[in-house]
Amino acid sequence: MSVGDAAEPAATPGTEIGDYRVVGVIGRGGMGLVLEARHARVGQRAALKVLTSGRRGVGDSAVRRFLAEIDVLTRLDHPGLVRVLDAGDSPVHGPWVAMEYVAGDVLRAQLVKADGAPLPLAFALRIGRRVASAMAAIHRAGIVHRDLKPENIMVVPDDEVPGGQRVKLLDFGIAKLTSDDAGHTTEGTVLGTAGYMAPEQCTGLGDVDERADVYALGVILFEMLTGARPFAGASSEVMRQHLFVEPPIERLPSALPAPLRALVTAMLAKEPTRRPATPEVVARLRALEAEHAGALEDEPALPHADTLPARVVPAETVAGHRLRLAQAQQPSTASLAAVSRETPAAPVAKRRWPWVAGAAAIAAGVVATAAVTMRPGARGAKPTLPALPGMVVVEGARFGMGSTPEEVAAACAELGGCDEAVKPQLARESPVRQVTVSTFQIDINEVTNREFSAFLNANSSVIGLREDSDEHYPRFVVDEVTRQTLFDLYVDGGIERRADGTFAAKAGKDDLPVIQVTWDGASRYCRHAGKRLPTEAEWELAARGVERRRFPWGGEAPRCDGVRFGRGKVGTCADASPTLASVGSSSQDVTASGIHDLAGNASEWVQDPFVSPTYTDCGACRDPIAVAASTSGDDLRMFRGGTLKGPAWMTRTTTRSRWKRDAVSDGIGFRCVAR
Repeated sequence: MSVGDAAEPAATPGTEIGDYRVVGVIGRGGMGLVLEARHARVGQRAALKVLTSGRRGVGDSAVRRFLAEIDVLTRLDHPGLVRVLDAGDSPVHGPWVAMEYVAGDVLRAQLVKADGAPLPLAFALRIGRRVASAMAAIHRAGIVHRDLKPENIMVVPDDEVPGGQRVKLLDFGIAKLTSDDAGHTTEGTVLGTAGYMAPEQCTGLGDVDERADVYALGVILFEMLTGARPFAGASSEVMRQHLFVEPPIERLPSALPAPLRALVTAMLAKEPTRRPATPEVVARLRALEAEHAGALEDEPALPHADTLPARVVPAETVAGHRLRLAQAQQPSTASLAAVSRETPAAPVAKRRWPWVAGAAAIAAGVVATAAVTMRPGARGAKPTLPALPGMVVVEGARFGMGSTPEEVAAACAELGGCDEAVKPQLARESPVRQVTVSTFQIDINEVTNREFSAFLNANSSVIGLREDSDEHYPRFVVDEVTRQTLFDLYVDGGIERRADGTFAAKAGKDDLPVIQVTWDGASRYCRHAGKRLPTEAEWELAARGVERRRFPWGGEAPRCDGVRFGRGKVGTCADASPTLASVGSSSQDVTASGIHDLAGNASEWVQDPFVSPTYTDCGACRDPIAVAASTSGDDLRMFRGGTLKGPAWMTRTTTRSRWKRDAVSDGIGFRCVAR
């Protein structure tokens, strides 16, 4: 027994707690002890969890979490979860719960034993799939774990399953019942373990759903496959990386199956809606396991909400420490509270800061509450109407994305011709691929100089300037935390930096679309606004519709007086005004749903990296997004739509173009979407 355990009377061998007699200590965490015990009459071995003496006060949040954990444990029956045997409230030792005793090692022990080397592929696939299966069960019941990590995954010998090992998910102490959170987590509280926390967990806003667990499992898979987590450092630095730094997918061994690399990449997406749902993770891992690890056991049936036991811990139990467990008709399930070897992030005071400034505070060692979160909601669910201010709802649909060879040939023939230099760009529109996109909302107008200036000013605490290497004046706006270039204060642009250090639109350019913005600057703006950049598929559905419009407004060719395009020296509209127009002012360039300027004025950044070949037919998949960056040496990102100086064929709804992520252009702006 350790010195710490000696201060806990419950840890003394022979101590009786309920009908159980303590044998010894299994582990100790920040909230409680896990004890080996035996039933006093029948001798059944059990893992007994109790709170430490310092965490039993009526007002202590540990009590709420302990009771909420018991509430979780009694609702499910799954081989990946530990069964509850009994529970009670001791006058001396406080609330306790007895769970089945399982002998094995936590996954962390396996990783430590490997000493930085990847675990065998078959083992990683089996463990990952079984964890995903248990997660699918808890998610179906409306429960989010929120602290999934190798310390909370027990690997248990079992000769009756392929591979000879099962998993048991442990420690639901900070789990959340999504349908009826018991009030034990509030906005401004950051809960979890930094190395495995999803970006939305790092903000502390409380809008965390099952997709946070998918992200955590993505980190665990990455760690098993590479020998290390994607991000390392102090907790504050790791949280900053979760928020802003793309995961180093290139560290995944090149010999891994491509579908596995794609799955891990998708699970680690910053935006929750880009991650696959848990049942999809299970299905994809099962397919990989069958191919690379051999035999599979049958997948346990997922619970149905109407078959689950009722909530069993009334609110008054929190104050009195009285546990009233309902009698469930089926064996209930549990979680053994594993000993955490990595300190969870501490709760912080409620405070609202801009998203980027919040990240700066994290980098400085202060976990800050951000002003915006990536929007929650069920995958594929329609947003609540009406749309957010300044946005239009685009109904989800399945449609043919891209152009047929005949459509490309017609565009060249009818819209000014296409020389050899542009044929590779036009080839990117083919083949037509069937995609399904969930309902989303999109900005009516492109982001303006006025709006982007306000964003820069709101994040002035982390904004810096870098000099132009030739002309030596403060030109490039950079994020001091990530060192990413966000914007170019080029003399011909629409934003200037005033003598007092603030940013403002130049005279007469307030309502022009912002240009000279990098992909990172555009993405950061959207996140700051609680939105994100659209995917290519979303952008094309908004511009084209299910009826496959040739232009955003329909089939009529663009007119110089109605669309801002062709203003180059030898362009179709060379005699027209050569300047950008205020957003929303081009009379022809508007969709039936009221979205302006998709064909001209400024082209627009989208989320997707450039890949070649482009999307294949995605069949039954939903909300596709490219997941692999270019191998050309440059990180190339896609932009869509026509531009002020672009030719007529670029005004079509299928035009696809690429540009360097960290570079700017006088023809590229952006707009945002939300769900």
